[in-house]
Amino acid sequence: MKSAVITAMLLSVAGCLVTAPARSFEGQWHLGAGAGMMSFKGDSNYSMPALALHAAYGISDTFDARLELGESIPLSAGPSNRSLGYTEAILAYKLDIIEWIPWAGLGLGAFGATGGLQGLGRDPVQPAASLWLGLDYAYSRQWGVGAFVAMHSFVADSARSSLRYAATNFGIRFERRFGW
Repeated sequence: MKSAVITAMLLSVAGCLVTAPARSFEGQWHLGAGAGMMSFKGDSNYSMPALALHAAYGISDTFDARLELGESIPLSAGPSNRSLGYTEAILAYKLDIIEWIPWAGLGLGAFGATGGLQGLGRDPVQPAASLWLGLDYAYSRQWGVGAFVAMHSFVADSARSSLRYAATNFGIRFERRFGW
């Protein structure tokens, strides 16, 4: 009995010394699309449905480099000059990489607003920074679904103070994963 315990302990120690990190998400690509809502805080407050595309690359098991593209569209049936689009590069930190993957990221990019949302004296394209929070679910090695919320701020607004809160968007998305 004692020799079996000692053998098991030696095998456990040996297993810990020869195993390598999983590297399950390093070098992995994610491509996806989603839908949600965007709330814009400009001269007036607007909430509009939004469509988004995203791509991500697994730098390591814990960090992703992401690119997010989104466009909000007005709910009105008639012509509207209220539209808001964004493009941001995000560095995301994954808190866990098993099946449920919570993550947080910081982004830098640009917002583009049409005349109805642009406001008086504001440039049509504004540099922006953002904070992203998300939860992805990897229901298979190749497919995932996730939810996110992002808070965006204008970095430099020529008509107002810098780093002004601009918009919030949230939504769900589906993604294809490949390239391990």
